[in-house]
Amino acid sequence: MAAAAVVSVSMVVMKPVLAKLTTLMGDEYKKIKGLRKKVTFLQRELSAMDALLEEMDSADELNPQAKNWRRDIIEMSYNIEDRIDDFMHTVGEADGKIGILQKAAKYLRTFNDRRRLANDFQEIETQVMEASERRKRYMLDQCISVTVPVVLDPRVSALYKESASLVGIESQKSDLVSWAMDEVKQLKFLAIVGFGGIGKTTLANKVYHEFARATWVAKILP
Repeated sequence: MAAAAVVSVSMVVMKPVLAKLTTLMGDEYKKIKGLRKKVTFLQRELSAMDALLEEMDSADELNPQAKNWRRDIIEMSYNIEDRIDDFMHTVGEADGKIGILQKAAKYLRTFNDRRRLANDFQEIETQVMEASERRKRYMLDQCISVTVPVVLDPRVSALYKESASLVGIESQKSDLVSWAMDEVKQLKFLAIVGFGGIGKTTLANKVYHEFARATWVAKILP
């Protein structure tokens, strides 16, 4: 049985748009007034959105605001791609390949289309800026939850599991705390000795939590 390929929203939606914006930065379109500045802005903003979409693809769970934002970005991306395709089809012919008269005729022929497409790009910029503002306002970068595995030393969990089953540990703890706090004896060290498995570490842990200032150091002797 063949393995199913995992396709991300970013790969399907945003990557094609970014690729077409890169095409618009080519020599074929560099003479179109104001285009490079608009494309640079869109590349910067959409690349940032693309990075967040990738994080959302890996997230365990998204809140309603994040889901709504992602849905709107998907719709916006399809709209931007359609506008870019329209633009490239209308004014995509390289002016350097035609003569002056042909260039003038082409300019007049496509004047209304160019003006419409300029308005389209302005509308796209507005949509992108609004999406970026919503991202900041909703703090979407902070609301993405990804499970990170935590490795816990089994000895730590054993301390809490064993403490409930050890008989007499509370009285032993009280004795140790009392000796440690004795101002007359002023003990610098308290040694807990015995065979392995009788609860020495568990007892030391109970005493440790009785003090506001303490340091836990674990050392295994050969």
